[in-house]
Amino acid sequence: MPPTIINVWSVGWVILAPLALWLLFDKSSKVLSASAWAGSMPDSDDFVSTVRWLSSLKLFRLVFALFAGYLIQRIVFPGRRWTAPLIGVSIIVLAVLGVSVAHRDSPLATLSHWLEGAAPLGWMLLVCLWRDAVCVALLAMGISTLLAVTPASARWFIVRSVQWGSVLICLAVGIEWTYELATGQPLSFRIVLLGARHPMEFLPMVRAETTPFRVFALIGGSVLAMWWGWHWRWLASASLQRVPKLSAATLGGALGLAAWVAPVPALGFVEAERHTEGTLHALYKSALPSLSDELRDEAQLAYQRTGNARWHNTEMALEPTDRARAANVVIVMMESIRASSTTMHRSELATMPYLQKLANSGMWIDDMNAVIPRTTAAWHAILTGLYPLTNEETHVWAKENAKAERPRKTRSLVSAMGEIGYSTAFFTPTHLDLLDDSYVIEAMGFDRVSTMKDILRPGEGQLPWGGRRFDRRAPPGVGVLTKSEWETLVDRLHDQRGPSRL
Repeated sequence: MPPTIINVWSVGWVILAPLALWLLFDKSSKVLSASAWAGSMPDSDDFVSTVRWLSSLKLFRLVFALFAGYLIQRIVFPGRRWTAPLIGVSIIVLAVLGVSVAHRDSPLATLSHWLEGAAPLGWMLLVCLWRDAVCVALLAMGISTLLAVTPASARWFIVRSVQWGSVLICLAVGIEWTYELATGQPLSFRIVLLGARHPMEFLPMVRAETTPFRVFALIGGSVLAMWWGWHWRWLASASLQRVPKLSAATLGGALGLAAWVAPVPALGFVEAERHTEGTLHALYKSALPSLSDELRDEAQLAYQRTGNARWHNTEMALEPTDRARAANVVIVMMESIRASSTTMHRSELATMPYLQKLANSGMWIDDMNAVIPRTTAAWHAILTGLYPLTNEETHVWAKENAKAERPRKTRSLVSAMGEIGYSTAFFTPTHLDLLDDSYVIEAMGFDRVSTMKDILRPGEGQLPWGGRRFDRRAPPGVGVLTKSEWETLVDRLHDQRGPSRL
């Protein structure tokens, strides 16, 4: 039978144990992936290669030996906890002796080599885990303090609520961990909301990035927390022993707050520096109102007051030449690819020879800065020459503008070309439904806008995107073309003379 009495200052730690373990796994995984101290990465993503790689890390060997000592103590000597570290150290000594004999080396030299290899990575993990440990400690202290001052009639509800809260927090950590594994970027609360609002747009990307380990990272923590809550289900009805430890709790809370605000030691390794912030604290900050929220509100007020975007510009003008009047203009914009992966930036790579040909015979812009890494904001910067501070201002103004009886047009290269006789069109192999992108494009004044909805043949499905191969073709002349069709189209447009219609 489980005990019916438990120290109230232990309840918080018991409930949050799965969260602490999952934060440990989460942050350790990130640091190992980012750290140069970890040596070469595994040959592949399979389980055997990963275990072989981990076993090559000196720190992992020492931690595994100590953990094995703890397991042996629990099974063989359940009532003698002091034997766990002794057993762990004994396993380390035996492993060092075995390796020394196999390599014909001195045991002291082998042990010194292991410790020297484990120390840098151990320090990096300690620094990166510090804020997470303090966060869990403060939460546990807060839970215990709340239970200590709460009437017994309300404790059942509080314990159950906190247990389910631990499950939800573990799920949030799992989502953050999985996103980091898939993209290499930290998750923000805004991305979660965006995915919840547009699930069908994120589904292709999720499918393309799904692996067994990422599924484990996503749901493992919440499943563990649910099992742990069931295992300790008697906590809700247990009698809480109020031992006089309030002074110790107050001291612990004060030390925790001091540790929270204290500066984290510098690692000197950029890839791991961003992991020094606590995971839960980072998610919390991403949910707070930010500068982008203020700018979005300002954009709406500016439109209501003037009818124009804050960055409205009427000075752009083009002076046509005889050559310009007789030639079509094709602007090719690429994204989601590194410049260093293109032939134009690295001539030894044969990845885009045809675009290199176009660059040699036309105009190549090799130094362009977008406002933020968002598609529509980059289009806006390229075609208008203006730099809104955030994407919120761009699409919010465009959406509000579209509601007007006579919508205004953004002064851009598109409208300027229209004034000297060009017909203009915009082609994209995807849709423009995300974040009101269609309003932004319409506000630029294109005569024609063609998306995947206009390009697909009757009966064809959506063009794959988000990490999947483009395995469908659109009709020749627009959209996703074969290499020969694309080259034929651009050559024809490049050489054609007379009235221009794209």
